Amino acid sequence: METIGAMYKKAGIPITLRVWRATFAGPNTGAVVVGIEAPSLATLAKMPEILKSNPELAAETKKIVAMRKVVSDSLYEPLTD
Repeated sequence: METIGAMYKKAGIPITLRVWRATFAGPNTGAVVVGIEAPSLATLAKMPEILKSNPELAAETKKIVAMRKVVSDSLYEPLTD
């Protein structure tokens, strides 16, 4: 995860990757969850284009895609008063 995070930053996409292991999750206990934090939706929208134009990043991402099973995609926003 550190490698791919550094590659995105080098490509001008300042994301933060976070990884958690589910410990209190019923049948999903032990599952690994990866979160991608981007400073804006515009940054997030640039990610597919960067993958198309950066073969090194695309190859590294392909390795991860082979290992994962996406169960949901979500966008969250902070609650304010």
